[in-house]
Parts: sequence; structure tokens; C-alpha cells
Amino acid sequence: GPTVPHAFRGDDFRVQVVGTDERGVVRWDIQEQPGVWLGPTPSMVGGTALVATHTTAVQQADGKTVVFAVVGGHLMRSTQTVAYRRGSWSWWVPIEQVAGTAPSFVRNADGRLEGVYVAYNGHVKQIWQQSVDGPWSAPYDTGIVTTGTPKIVRDLQDRLEILVPLATAPCGVKSWRQRAANGWTGWLAMAALFALFA
Repeated sequence: GPTVPHAFRGDDFRVQVVGTDERGVVRWDIQEQPGVWLGPTPSMVGGTALVATHTTAVQQADGKTVVFAVVGGHLMRSTQTVAYRRGSWSWWVPIEQVAGTAPSFVRNADGRLEGVYVAYNGHVKQIWQQSVDGPWSAPYDTGIVTTGTPKIVRDLQDRLEILVPLATAPCGVKSWRQRAANGWTGWLAMAALFALFA
């Protein structure tokens, strides 16, 4: 059946949404104008009908939306071939075998997309675009294991931060934050992180 949908406001201020239909097939839609939905049927993503358990999306600097989906235990990616247009998607690209949790993606301050997910062995992995709107890196193992769902966000200083739930960490969360546009801190328990700002 349908998954939890993921919605976001695009660069043109229209809301986009990705999820699955009643058969579990990945679908995407965009408002015709802010506040108005007119399309009778959301676009099928990836050129072929794939049934997913999790979906998320993020917008590249060129306006094209990239959809990520967990399909049959594998993380897959499809990118719009024309920005904002229904029915214009690349074929699905497999990334890696993953656990049954949702991936998380965001746009870095320099315009490149970056994301995190949990691999099949529980390791939190990271991937990123090697250039703006460009090719993707190989998966990078961050060195931490979780049974939860990690999130990646961009903070007030335009630095990325990865938050990973861990049952043994203070506050139940560990954080990995960019030092600048590139380079990362080591893993910090949230209590230690709060102490840095005290």
C-alpha cells in the first residue's frame, strides 16, 4: 500500500510530493501553481513501475528533482530529465542493498546533494554529488552502526549535520557535523555537543 509521502517546497515555491500509490508504485507530483493541484494522476518515476517501501526527494541546483526509493531491499535513484515536468525521469539507478529504513537527503551550501542511509549491515553510509548537478560518489561508511533512521540537515551556518539515533547515546542521538564546506567532526553524543555551545 501507500508509503509515508515526502513533500517539500521547490525553488519555484511550488510544493512537490513523492510517495506511492495504492499498489506501492513510486509516484511524484507538483503543484500547477502555489496552492493549486490540478494534475489528475501523479507521474510514475523512473520509467518503469517499481514498488517501494520508502521514498524521499530533493531538488538539485538546476531545478531537477531527484527521487530516492527503497525497492526490494535496495536503494534506487531517479532524476528528472526536465525540471518541474511530469513524466520526465531517468531510468532507476541502483545504489546499494539497504536496511528497511528511509534515506535522508539535503542540498549542501555549495549546491551539491548529499545523503545518508542505513546499509544492509546496519552501517550508516553517506553519498554525495561530486560536483553540482553532477555524478555521485561511491557509498562512504561513516563508521557508526544503528537500528534507527539517520537524518541529514543543513543548519543556520549552512553546515550539514548528520543525526543518528543510538540507544546507548545520551539523549539517544549522536551527531556528525561539517567543520566547514568540507571536512567533518568526529561523532559526538548530543550531551557533548551541547557542552560545546555552553
